Amino acid sequence: MKELVLSGCSMTADYITHRNKLKSLGDGYHGFDESLQKYIPMEWKILHRHSIPVEIIGKHFGLKPIDLSNPGSGNLQIYNRLADYVMRNHRNIDLVIACWSSFMRCDLETCRGSIINPEYTTLIYSDYKEYHRSVEDLRDKHHIWKMLIDHGFLFAKKDIDQFFRNSIALDALCKSYDIELVQCASIMTAPLPSGFIATFIDHPLHAEINKMNFYGWPIFWDLGGKGLFNFLNNEGFISEFDKHPNKRGHELVSKKLIDFICERGIYEK
Repeated sequence: MKELVLSGCSMTADYITHRNKLKSLGDGYHGFDESLQKYIPMEWKILHRHSIPVEIIGKHFGLKPIDLSNPGSGNLQIYNRLADYVMRNHRNIDLVIACWSSFMRCDLETCRGSIINPEYTTLIYSDYKEYHRSVEDLRDKHHIWKMLIDHGFLFAKKDIDQFFRNSIALDALCKSYDIELVQCASIMTAPLPSGFIATFIDHPLHAEINKMNFYGWPIFWDLGGKGLFNFLNNEGFISEFDKHPNKRGHELVSKKLIDFICERGIYEK
């Protein structure tokens, strides 16, 4: 059986298993309370695992699901995991799905992994300069992020450049192996710094994106685009504070991608 390979962040990953593991380790989930305007620890109960998008879509098209998604992933990690797997296993693959994450995530590969199974730590920050809120986002990694910001290693244009490189390079890689590719944005980056959208639109590689295989392009609401999960309401999320998809949410977004693949003629059973 040929493979469907999907890489993304916690929105497409087996987040329930990850969440249950955190619960067993006693690590609380910190949700952002809009009324209080701060992150507060939340209690949760153990949940039952459900089918995730790579499994639902794989079953529909008769493909073996290969899940490379990892909670917290940024776009560099998503690209690296896909590119590495495709280059090693291209003879077995029919379809690849890249579910790009927030632009404001910095992936750092660690020495704990290997070329077969790389490990990353990701700095998930809420803004390029809001130190007070990012303390809650990053917790024990805040000092690393602050150092990178202060020394000019993290900035909007770099993240935009990286996104275009990743998308175009992955498209070319899959074409070289005659593998079909689908791309989408799982979640939108917010709040956007001043000039972000203009830099995105005016980027010299903007016209090189393969719009035919990119669901919701040009991804930002300001430009008439959409993210894969942004249409979900509360029935599609785990809880009021945990805005990760539940069983219903994953079923809905999987159908969106299946319909897109069929409408564009990207892949058939």
